[in-house]
Amino acid sequence: MLTRDDVRELAQFSLKDPKSCASSFYFQPRTPQNRSHREEAILAKDVVRNAMREAEKEGRNGCARSDLNRILQLAESLHGNQAKAKAVFACGDQNFWREFDLPPLLTRTDVYVGERFHLKPLAMLLGTQPRIAVVTVTRDHALFFDLRLDEMKQREEMTHAVPRRGKSDGFGGFDAGHSERRVADEVLHHFKAVAQRLVDEAEKGIYDQLILGCHDT
Repeated sequence: MLTRDDVRELAQFSLKDPKSCASSFYFQPRTPQNRSHREEAILAKDVVRNAMREAEKEGRNGCARSDLNRILQLAESLHGNQAKAKAVFACGDQNFWREFDLPPLLTRTDVYVGERFHLKPLAMLLGTQPRIAVVTVTRDHALFFDLRLDEMKQREEMTHAVPRRGKSDGFGGFDAGHSERRVADEVLHHFKAVAQRLVDEAEKGIYDQLILGCHDT
């Protein structure tokens, strides 16, 4: 899953050696026109080979070749049933390689070689994807997830101790009624705490949309 920390790491990446370079590869799958399912792999390989030629013209052949060769190997393994787009960011001189699966919403397959990673396609993709919070709640437990770029990751958990009901009803059922009210109060307190957490997160802009699942009402 691509996280904010990943994007921050890519944006802050800098070359330690001016002779080095940073390579960015974006792969956008498309519907194959025949059963061979090799069209997009061929296109990806052609794009990488063109990038190799351009890097050589600009004197970046030495720094980019190993990364582009590795990206080329990846492109050769892509198949026509590829359901997701892919992004790769590499700098062999600094032993840096990051590979991410993305929703198939990129504009095209392309390679960029430069002094920094090319993040514009990634920024455009992230800008179109809402930040979705998914929360599952039971009487004593709540799980909070982030759903972004078709992947979901748990980020928090809330638990609340709910007292057990006693075995005896007591005099005239008084103890049983008191126990039930206490349990109901604790469950209500838990639901209110979850609701308040969601309100606070909404006010802070942590999510754009909310999906809530609850077994108990």
